[in-house]
Amino acid sequence: MLVHCPRCRSRFKVPDEAAGKTATCGNPQCRAKFVMPEVAATPKTPASGNVGGGMVPRQSSRNIATPDPTEITLQFDTKPKRRSSVTVHAAHPSNSMGIVSLVVGVLALLFCWLPMMNRLGYAIGVLGVVLGVFGLVVASQRRGVSLGFPLGGVGLSMVGLVLGFQMDNGFQKMKTAVKTALSDMDKSVAAGQPSGTQTLPEQSAKDESREPKRWADATRIVLTRGDVSMKVTGVQLGNTTRLGINGKQEVGPYLLIGLRVNNRSSTKKVDFKGWSNGLDFLGPKCSLVDEHGNNYAQMRAAIGETWDGPIPRETIAPRGRMIDLLIFEPPVDAAQELRLEVPAAPLGLEGWYRFRIPRLMWDEEGGVE
Repeated sequence: MLVHCPRCRSRFKVPDEAAGKTATCGNPQCRAKFVMPEVAATPKTPASGNVGGGMVPRQSSRNIATPDPTEITLQFDTKPKRRSSVTVHAAHPSNSMGIVSLVVGVLALLFCWLPMMNRLGYAIGVLGVVLGVFGLVVASQRRGVSLGFPLGGVGLSMVGLVLGFQMDNGFQKMKTAVKTALSDMDKSVAAGQPSGTQTLPEQSAKDESREPKRWADATRIVLTRGDVSMKVTGVQLGNTTRLGINGKQEVGPYLLIGLRVNNRSSTKKVDFKGWSNGLDFLGPKCSLVDEHGNNYAQMRAAIGETWDGPIPRETIAPRGRMIDLLIFEPPVDAAQELRLEVPAAPLGLEGWYRFRIPRLMWDEEGGVE
C-alpha cells in the first residue's frame, strides 16, 4: 500500500502487513513517527502516472525536500511500548499512645532532678509507664508497627522513677543530716560551752529568718546584740502582785523569768519600750514554747493596771543596766525544756535574743533577781 508522512508529506510503499504499526519517516530531514493506516481498497492508477489521483504532494512549511519513494525505507518500532507503573505504598498507622508515652517519659526524666518537683516526677513517670503499656498492646496488634515509641516511653519513665527515688532519698538524708548537726550544735552549747558572752551577728530580721534558729543555754550564756547584752538571771514558779481597779491582789502561780539588760556603750543611751506593754498590739512579742510544741502566753498589763516586776518603759544610761521581769503561764508537768524568744525591737535593735531554759532552772528553789 501507499502511505505518506503527515509531516513532510513524503510518500512510501509499504507492505499491507505493516498496517497499524508505528513507523519512522525515512526522510533524514524529517524522522517523524506515525502509525500506519489500515489497509484500504487498492486505488486505481491514473493513465498519466500521477500518484494519489493526480495530486502533487505539498512541501512542508520547513521546505523539506521530498525524495523519490523508491529511495526511502521506513523504519518500524519492533519493541513494544513500556507501560508506566505506579507503586502505591500503604501508610503505616500511627501509635498515639506510644508517642504520648515517649513525651511523658521525657518530662519524668526532667522533673526527677528538681529538688521540689521530684515528687511530681513520680506521678508523671507512673503515667508514662501506663501509657507505654497501652502503646505496646496496640503495637502488638499491628504486628509491631510503631513499636519504638512505647518502648522508649516505658524506658524513659522507668529511668525517671528510679532517679527520682534516688534524688528524693538523697534530699531526705541531707535534710536529716542538717537537723542532726544543728541539734548537736545546741547540745554542745548546753553541755560543753563555757560561761561567757556570745555575740550575735549584725543582721536584719529578714536575713535572720532565713537562717536556722540558734538557742543559747540560759544557765551560762550572755547574748550580745549591738551594744546591748542580755542574761537570764533566774526562773521561778510563783505568785506576783497585780494592781488594778479592784486594788492590789496576789495572782498566780506563774512562770517568772528575770532578765538583766546591760548597755555596753559608753556614749549612747538605750530607750527601752518594754516587752509587757498591753497597748502595743502590733509590735513583736516575747514567746515561750516547750519541746512538745506547747505555747505559753505572756501576761501583759491591761489598761488601768500594773504588774509588780515588769518595766513598761525606761532609759538605760551608757554603761548602765536594767532588771526586767517576764510573766508567762506555768508550763505543763511533762515539759523538760523551754525556749524563750525576746525581740530586740523594744531596745531599738533588730533580731531576737533566744535562750534555752532547762527544767532545773525552775525546779530549783530560788528567786529572780
